[in-house]
Amino acid sequence: MNPQTGNVEETVTLEVIPNGNLNSSNYDIEWYLNGTLVGTGYQYEADEVGTYDVIPIKLTPENAPDCSYEPTTVEVTLSSVAEAEVVVTDTFENFAVATVTITNGFGTYEFSLDNEIFQTSNVFENLTSGEHTIILNDIYGNCGDRTLTFTVIKYPKFFTPNGDGYNDRWNIFDLKEDSFAIISIFDRYGKLIKQITPSGLGWDGTYNGSLLPSSDYWFVVNYNYNGEERTFKAHFTMKR
Repeated sequence: MNPQTGNVEETVTLEVIPNGNLNSSNYDIEWYLNGTLVGTGYQYEADEVGTYDVIPIKLTPENAPDCSYEPTTVEVTLSSVAEAEVVVTDTFENFAVATVTITNGFGTYEFSLDNEIFQTSNVFENLTSGEHTIILNDIYGNCGDRTLTFTVIKYPKFFTPNGDGYNDRWNIFDLKEDSFAIISIFDRYGKLIKQITPSGLGWDGTYNGSLLPSSDYWFVVNYNYNGEERTFKAHFTMKR
């Protein structure tokens, strides 16, 4: 005897499918929820969540090997696509954490960061800079996914303008969508070296066409975050 089940928002059809030597004309089926008989027959329209006891009732005498079948259970759960939001630790934090909050939904959800293995925890730690995607999936997998995208904003701690085509320019590319943002770069004496925008190519380590030496350089970035104007100051290293 194979009962069917599913996740529902209103009703779900539960069905006993005969197999083996079961002759449906010789049996009736009783459906119980919390010990109360709620229906009979090979199909039942469930409109409540819970675990249903499914009991076959043999209508003819039990003579071995023609005996009755053991009862079984079937679980009905509520499920829906999640409504959710993701909160990320503040900009320019070294140790970035993203936390997913379910704002509406009936399911039991699992979470995948950037198409990696799903996990039950809604927290992702030590995130790299840049854009990320979190997929929320009901563990039963019947109602579809919810996808959340977000950006972790950090700045490069160093760059190496040696002409090898890798890490040759310094910029805060995580702010490239912010048309307001502007970055001012200074040497250790406070002299303005360059002003750049995150949407541009970045700084190549020169001043008026001349190569500057390996050293620490300071920057000030003015940017918008969630409609708020902000300023951040720090330093980075140029390595030749």
